[in-house]
Amino acid sequence: LNNSLRSMKIDLALSIALDTTQNPNPLMSNQKDVYAANTDAEGRRLVDGTPQLTAKDLDLMGMTVYDVKRLAAYAAHSVEIQVVYDLIPAIAQLYFTKRMVLTPDGNRGVALNISESAVL
Repeated sequence: LNNSLRSMKIDLALSIALDTTQNPNPLMSNQKDVYAANTDAEGRRLVDGTPQLTAKDLDLMGMTVYDVKRLAAYAAHSVEIQVVYDLIPAIAQLYFTKRMVLTPDGNRGVALNISESAVL
């Protein structure tokens, strides 16, 4: 992603990022097999062949416990958006590569509609 979609018109960028010929996020579909217990060799859950995000992945990306706490504070409306601006590119990449569909324990992860995806 790396800002490559920034210069495009929003409808073109979203059609590329979301592949609108399919459901943009498996959680937005009515498929029952989204929660299938497929795992890779490292034990990570797979959704459409994509390994889901784990704490180890966050660590490898350089995201710290402090970064996660900043996100939690923003989600609780305790801080302004400026506090988490630096994390938005990483979060967008994880979302658009469908790495946040399921949580590590198998619950629903992040599911945004088209408008929310456009804002992200």
